[in-house]
Amino acid sequence: MEVLIVLNGNVSLEYLKGLVKGHDKVIAADGAVAKLLGIEARPDYVVGDMDSADNEILEQLENEGVEIVRAARESDLTDAEVAVRKALEIGAYEITMTGTSGGRVDHTFANFGLLMNPDVSVPIHICEDNFEAFVVRDKEVFDSVPGRTISLIPLAIEVKDIWTDGLKWNYMGDSLHIGTSRGVSNEVVSSPVEIAVGSGAILVIHYKERLN
Repeated sequence: MEVLIVLNGNVSLEYLKGLVKGHDKVIAADGAVAKLLGIEARPDYVVGDMDSADNEILEQLENEGVEIVRAARESDLTDAEVAVRKALEIGAYEITMTGTSGGRVDHTFANFGLLMNPDVSVPIHICEDNFEAFVVRDKEVFDSVPGRTISLIPLAIEVKDIWTDGLKWNYMGDSLHIGTSRGVSNEVVSSPVEIAVGSGAILVIHYKERLN
C-alpha cells in the first residue's frame, strides 16, 4: 500500500492533486486537512493533536467515515511522526510525505529526520513542488533529466565506497564525512541515475530543475 502523508507546510494545491491520485491511502496531519479540502479531496485519516484543525470540519469528516486519530497535546512526538506510525499500522510498504517545509526550521529538520528513523522499515520519500528527497543505504536507480541539480549529503560519520553513474561529478568508491559540503550541487548528465553506498547512508535531494 502506497500512503501519502500531507503535512501543514508549503505545497501547492495543483501539485498536491497529482500526489493524491497516485496513492492508495491519504493521511492528513492536523491542519493539513484544509489543503485536501481545498482540492476537494478527503483524507482517509486525520492525525495529530488537532491544535490547528477546525473542529467543525473534523466532526463533519468523522461523520463521513474519516478516522480521526487524536494525539495528546503534551505528546513528545510531532504530528508527522504520528502520521508515519499510522501509515505503518495500516500496512504501508512505501510512504510519501509532502508539505514538510514551512516556517518552523526545527519541524523541517525533524521531518527529514524521519527518513532515517530506525523504527521505520519501509522507504519514505519527501516529494515537494520543486524537489524530492530520499535516503540511500544500499543502491537506488531513478529517472531524471540532464541539467537537474542533485545533492548528496552524508548521514554518517563516514559514508564509504560511494559509486554513482549519471552525474557530472561521479563518485568512484569515494567516501564522504558528515558535515562536508562536497556532495552539494552536483548535476545530472544522463538518466537513469545510479547511487550506491558500501556503508553508511546518504540523503539525496533531487531538484526538478537546474539551480544556479
